[in-house]
Amino acid sequence: MKKIVLFFILISIFHTSLAQVKKPAIDNKAKINKAVNRASDTLQKRMAASDPLVYKTHYTDFKIYDFKRDSTIIDTTLTIFKDYKFNYLRKDDFEFLAFHNQGQTFNRLAYSFNEIVLIPTIGAKAKHYNYYEINDISYYRVPTPSTELMYRTGMEQGQILDAFITMNTSPQFNFSVAYKGLRSLGRYRNSLSSHGNFRVTFNYQSKNKHYDFRGHYTSQDLMNQENGGLTALSLAQYLSGNPNYDQRGRLDVNLLDAESMLRGKRYFIEQRYHLLSVKSDSLQKNQITLGQTYSYETKHFEFTQTGISSLFGNTLTSAIDDHTYHKQHNASAYISFKSPLLLGNIKVAAKLHRFEYGFKNPVDSIFASLPKYLKDDKLAMQVTWNSSIKKIHLKAILNQQITGDDITKSMLTSATYKKDSVNWVKAYINIYTKAPELNYQLYRSNYKNYNWYNHFSNEDVWNVGFELESKKWLNTKVSYSKIDHLIYFSKNNPTPIQATETINYLKATINKGFSFYKFGLENTFMYQKVTGETAALSVPKLTTRNTLYYSTHLFKGNPLYIQTGVTLKYFSKFYAPSYNPLLGEFSEQNIFKIGNYPTIDIFLNGQIQRTRIYFKIENVTSKSNYQNNFSAPNYPSRDFTIRFGLVWNFFI
Repeated sequence: MKKIVLFFILISIFHTSLAQVKKPAIDNKAKINKAVNRASDTLQKRMAASDPLVYKTHYTDFKIYDFKRDSTIIDTTLTIFKDYKFNYLRKDDFEFLAFHNQGQTFNRLAYSFNEIVLIPTIGAKAKHYNYYEINDISYYRVPTPSTELMYRTGMEQGQILDAFITMNTSPQFNFSVAYKGLRSLGRYRNSLSSHGNFRVTFNYQSKNKHYDFRGHYTSQDLMNQENGGLTALSLAQYLSGNPNYDQRGRLDVNLLDAESMLRGKRYFIEQRYHLLSVKSDSLQKNQITLGQTYSYETKHFEFTQTGISSLFGNTLTSAIDDHTYHKQHNASAYISFKSPLLLGNIKVAAKLHRFEYGFKNPVDSIFASLPKYLKDDKLAMQVTWNSSIKKIHLKAILNQQITGDDITKSMLTSATYKKDSVNWVKAYINIYTKAPELNYQLYRSNYKNYNWYNHFSNEDVWNVGFELESKKWLNTKVSYSKIDHLIYFSKNNPTPIQATETINYLKATINKGFSFYKFGLENTFMYQKVTGETAALSVPKLTTRNTLYYSTHLFKGNPLYIQTGVTLKYFSKFYAPSYNPLLGEFSEQNIFKIGNYPTIDIFLNGQIQRTRIYFKIENVTSKSNYQNNFSAPNYPSRDFTIRFGLVWNFFI
């Protein structure tokens, strides 16, 4: 936490030293016209005549660019959707089921098979929820230095602080620095979470707009104490609802000396050169672009115990120190053509992926026949085509691996009709062959049962979907996936298993909000059905989230805006996957069902200028739902908890 405090102090000193003008108010919620107009007027009134950049500042100039270069603006308003994202992931967790302590993993209430990741990864997927991948990094362009601070209380001792600052040193060059620190003790024994996510980004565009580059650096360490869930006796005591065990530290857990750690560092850079003039996109009809990307990333997943436990079977040593590493280089070069003759834009890319995956300090006395590492070079080609015909946007992406093991390929096609920014409809088809994750193929451990070397077939996925976004009608997402050769872990078998039957997965989500006077009702429903080898994929049939809230301004001049209400979340009973801390993975099981109970949260949120304040009472019904209040088998969910936090944006 010293790093967090130091970072906060540096930001405060920086803003104090640079502040030469009054801070412009930037309230930019497009949905609320009054807030937008007020923000724009305030910026103009608080301009500094001595600084031409500030003089011309408008709230729409504070831009955020995602990895695909789609832009949004820094949003300082308070909405119900901001409440859904006020968690340590800072994402809507509708499809997730949180464990009791912040910084722990999430069980899954739903899955998505339209996100194509063909390259095999280190695995340990349960540990990656708070890990920033390349696609999670954003880039910025701002007329004045901008900062955001997010604070949230932890469970028992600890808190979360996400501090961020970005600025343009010139209209051409921007950089940002961010650090998210989390430390939360937890209420159960041996459940401490301690995470750190450091990010630096930069981007540049030449004055004539012929050349641009962007890049980032990340350093992340995610540590969790692992208790293995409640023992059989403690589970019975918990289910009894005995008030003597309301102090959760009295309940015994399976592991008292185990820790897991996911560490990673990444360097990424991309540069482009436009051979033809791009002074005006509306007039430029022909364009050729050359580009290049490169990234280097190292990941380490470690599971350590000072002693041994019978939870995972027999051991080869008196202490456990399993250490898996993954090093990968990704390089690509591409050329892009934009011309009316091509009916849009065509991009051709050559991609090289080189990796090494292995283990440090493996025990070779019994399993000497297992490889110590895997390594491979993969060369692939990608062709992307984009075209727009009036309000219809067409897209197609083809990937084909040429060399290397586990040959993969994919085809994505989509068509989007966009009436305006808030009303659109999209249909897509994804077909791909994906290589098995590396921990499915090879694993080495000091526990005897967790040593294997497999030769699995690639996973084959056929996915079709439809999405509708409409202010007048329901927001709808429907997808159907057919999966062959799915690889998964089972509670009954420590080694991974490949499904022998086809899995059919239907997922439909609808969302609709209603408002009357100062009241609002936001509803989300999700229906899912799995057929085929259902033991390989378990999800609840019905999941719903409903929020009833009241919004208003208080006091003369409307200095305070509040939203208060109740959120109910419910999912039907299902065989929730079991968490395996040794692997950092979830295992399918058919013994213990969870669900079929409501979780109710009460919240009171407020906004004062560019500061949003959050106050929430979580899971108020937990005391009456002991028998169903679980996140995974043997892992009780969150008890009645009071949370406080804020998000503060300020600008120089």
